[in-house]
Amino acid sequence: MRSPLATALFRSVTTLPILLAGIASAGIADPAVAGDTVRARFVEAATGLLDSAPTDTPALTHARARGHLARMQGEIDPAELRTLRTPRARLAWLEAAMADRGLAAGESAEIARRATREALDLLAESHPDDPAVRLDRMVSAIESAEGDSVDLGDLRAADLGHRPFAASPDAICDRLVAGRGAAAAIAMLDLADDAVLPEVVASVVAAGLDADPDVAARLDALDHSSTGIGPTVIFELARRQAGHGVDRYVQAYPVSVVLPGVRTAAIAAVAPADPEAAIALAGSVEVLDRLPGAGRIAVRTGLARGLAATDPDAAWDQANQAGQLDDRIIAFMAARSPGEDPGRMLDDVKSLRTVAPGRLVGDLVEQRLDRETAIEAIADLFRTGRYDLAYSLLIPNTTELARPADQWLPTRIDLLAEALVRADAAPDAFIPLLASTARLHGVDAQTQAFADLATSLGELDEQADLPEPLREVLNEVLVEIALRG
Repeated sequence: MRSPLATALFRSVTTLPILLAGIASAGIADPAVAGDTVRARFVEAATGLLDSAPTDTPALTHARARGHLARMQGEIDPAELRTLRTPRARLAWLEAAMADRGLAAGESAEIARRATREALDLLAESHPDDPAVRLDRMVSAIESAEGDSVDLGDLRAADLGHRPFAASPDAICDRLVAGRGAAAAIAMLDLADDAVLPEVVASVVAAGLDADPDVAARLDALDHSSTGIGPTVIFELARRQAGHGVDRYVQAYPVSVVLPGVRTAAIAAVAPADPEAAIALAGSVEVLDRLPGAGRIAVRTGLARGLAATDPDAAWDQANQAGQLDDRIIAFMAARSPGEDPGRMLDDVKSLRTVAPGRLVGDLVEQRLDRETAIEAIADLFRTGRYDLAYSLLIPNTTELARPADQWLPTRIDLLAEALVRADAAPDAFIPLLASTARLHGVDAQTQAFADLATSLGELDEQADLPEPLREVLNEVLVEIALRG
């Protein structure tokens, strides 16, 4: 069904002024009378998109879009949360509203942890009885309780693996082992069922509590084989970036890595934290060349990350052996070290169009690459004048311009926009990023991209007006979105 905005535009499409009048009638202010600062223009555009969204827009999509709009406005108001009826919608709103405060894939654990705490406090202010708030209160009470033993109270086994947001680094079990140590570990191992047991074990090992004799005795009684919990424990340790924990776990329970694929995953998890231990676990450097394709890529990329700070040349060598060109591109980005000559980054790469749409998003989520390193690597391209190479990330070979790009394009726009800021680029350099937003179909993806662009452009000059070339492109994007309906 065509949106009200599209209907208004289809009635009169002969001149741009008439089109802009249609936009204004649907809730997007005419640029001649609207505020002209970067933030004001993007807020107006996003507000119009939200106002004209189809009535059958999914509730979570709408909540995310409203969250991104709140982020653009610079105000995270608990009153806005009170208008959201379901717990899932409230969490979706918070995740979007606080994306640039740490609830984004690839952020450091410390930043994401602080953002999670702030988000839960906001939720508690607006909805004291929200399920996530009740669970948080229960955990806080256990954390602050005194005594040598730990009473988990009304916590269920399923609660132990709960994370309020996708970017939250800690599950409930991680919080409890951090706050109450071995006593909490034993209590949770007793409570855990088969579904959550591997995650509880991973939290215990990641915290180093496997060294406690009583905890170790409980762990020894479990089935760590490849048909037991071993592979999932290694996955959960990798998810926590606990490379040293993986190494200790494999040494204590070698039966966990009998299967070649599991051993390869363990090597890849250890590599960023301790490259030498990873090679020792493999058996030798020569063995790395015999690993299966996907495993070899993960291991080489992990080694590149692990060596970047101490031996940049060795890191570069590992990245160069990561696999096909798109795999090597990600590995080279991961291998970037502070103080690196920016001209070295991807110096022999002619195009980034080979980087498939799912890459970068997947690499950030699965922690093969962290957001800060990715931004700095792309900024190196801008610092050395290779703008076209960086922009080629916007048009992967395997996508068609007419198809929605909602699943991957907002992340790339965010990384490129922040990289332009780091490189002190001119505002006009944002034009290709803004133009690409016309490929976004969902109002949540559209407002996410607008929020990221507004944030980055605002970092250049918060009080500056949106330059005329960018204003023209924004109007063209809005028209194209409207005509698509």
